[in-house]
Amino acid sequence: MTVYRKSKNGRMSKFWYFDFMFNGKRYNKSTGKITKTEALEFESKFKAELEERYELCMTDGGRDIKLVNAVQLAIDKPTERPRAKKQDRRKIQIWGDFLSWLNENFPKVKLMNEVTRPMAEGYVTFLRTYGKHNKVIKQGKKRAFVANHLLSTKTLNSYQKEVQWVFDQLIADAGLSRNPFSHIKKLKNTKVKREAYTDAEMQLIEDNLADNAFCKHIYYVGIGTGMRMGNICLLEWEDIDLEKMVIRCENLKTGGKLTIPILDGLYEYLVTCEPKLSGYVSEAHATRYKNNLSDVSVDFIKFLNSIGIETQKVVKGRSRACNIKGIHALRHTFIYRAMIAKIPINIIQCIVGHVDEEITRMYADHVIVEDARAAMSGFSLLKSNTPETGEVRALSEKLSTMPPEKVNQLLAFLSV
Repeated sequence: MTVYRKSKNGRMSKFWYFDFMFNGKRYNKSTGKITKTEALEFESKFKAELEERYELCMTDGGRDIKLVNAVQLAIDKPTERPRAKKQDRRKIQIWGDFLSWLNENFPKVKLMNEVTRPMAEGYVTFLRTYGKHNKVIKQGKKRAFVANHLLSTKTLNSYQKEVQWVFDQLIADAGLSRNPFSHIKKLKNTKVKREAYTDAEMQLIEDNLADNAFCKHIYYVGIGTGMRMGNICLLEWEDIDLEKMVIRCENLKTGGKLTIPILDGLYEYLVTCEPKLSGYVSEAHATRYKNNLSDVSVDFIKFLNSIGIETQKVVKGRSRACNIKGIHALRHTFIYRAMIAKIPINIIQCIVGHVDEEITRMYADHVIVEDARAAMSGFSLLKSNTPETGEVRALSEKLSTMPPEKVNQLLAFLSV
């Protein structure tokens, strides 16, 4: 058994990882433990569970699990950390796409143990070639549109990962010897990171918020707390203590607790908000987020575009432009600015609710030209930014040999 810590940019990861082979499959993941002893214990338990599951498959044979019930059975299994409902909805949606493809191509396949490796390869190939099988995207109860675009590398890997996850969760229950998706390698992903807002962009946004109450709430809460869109829209008054200048709420993505100090700019905004019967700081945002969360993001991006801020970037090899600025970029900006202000990274990590310090560092990994120029002002490895003429060099050499009183007389003469 081997546990180790990863090294990136000269820093060792906070958590220990394990890496071993079992039944022809490689297992390599984080233990979530910060000491080697705890990591070894975690790895030992994990391997014991694998052996127990494998033995169960060989002796008990598992049971017939219908594909239509599989994803819910997988979701209902106990987890180390609670998942957000949004994550479960996405798992159900992706599994539904897999079943849609399977029903069209293999209508007789109804059980998990009937899914073969060639079927898994066929679905992944279809995704990479044509995109989603179910191309009708619903928005709310009445709105829907057809999405014919291809999927990004990140989304393709996400679909493959989620379908594989369902099989991993039920591999013993269904009596499978191995996961039909486990041998398929994921695509190498060229990440396009969201960008932090520059000072000029932040000023431009603030100058145009007077007549846009909807975007004003998103901007002030987002830039003032670093919260994700869900927490911004569903922020409640009971989470806010204006006397102690603090917000205490649940991290909707991980289920953990957030404790966020209220800074002056955010305080000035919050005192202008009127409490509603619903308990939300902004009832409009809560309602729209619950009905169709993508509408919230789209409206904010439209606002940014209307004031001249570029929100997308064309990337070679992708069918659609990638979003680089929007609501989530407020979170990137909060973390980036906090790092520039030399706030300790463990404090930033605690405020934004990251599980791993490395994630916080990744969010802060931006270079804004204006900030770089300011930080390097006065620094130069060149003696001069312009080439010296022969006359300038001759004068410089002459001055270096003159007595100090003569130099002072010359300076006094030049200053007249």
